[in-house]
Amino acid sequence: MIKGGILKKWWFWVAAVVIIVIGITTAYISAKTSSNSYKTFKDHKGNHNRYQDSRQIRMKEYSLNEEATSEGMKMKITAIQKSNGNSQDKPREGMQYIIVSVNIKNTGKSSLPVKLTDFQMRDDFDETAGAISTSINADTQLKSGDIAPGAEVNTSIAFEEPSDTSNLTMLYKDDFSDNRKLLRFKVQ
Repeated sequence: MIKGGILKKWWFWVAAVVIIVIGITTAYISAKTSSNSYKTFKDHKGNHNRYQDSRQIRMKEYSLNEEATSEGMKMKITAIQKSNGNSQDKPREGMQYIIVSVNIKNTGKSSLPVKLTDFQMRDDFDETAGAISTSINADTQLKSGDIAPGAEVNTSIAFEEPSDTSNLTMLYKDDFSDNRKLLRFKVQ
């Protein structure tokens, strides 16, 4: 018969402490890694959305009329327009509309799905906002749907941004592919 049992052995308590420390360390590192690679933004309706923070991934930032190439697509900004709205549609106080004209080409062999929620704008305050639907660019506004293989679309995407911002970057992310495409375009 064993006197005192396993709970009175010193090596049992050392092993238990080591296992607990390893578990806590692993959970901490895992939580810190996942919180650094994703950020939350509010879209124009106040909904919270997540996107992978493009600053965690070293990538080129494309300029006006510079074509970005990604798996199965090419994209470039062809024009940038600022607007204080019209009689029917005005931005909130202290804000302005930024209308970004974009050319998207499907160079792949299958349909390329695109939608407004694929685009966000990061300002110089490091805040990110989703694309909005507005009457300012209603005739050219991006419509959700698929671009056929070999086809291209000239469209526009609107954002509501602070009037005093001086540094804007448009982010494109693709929710549909396994290797999420992420492109950055310098807007201002």
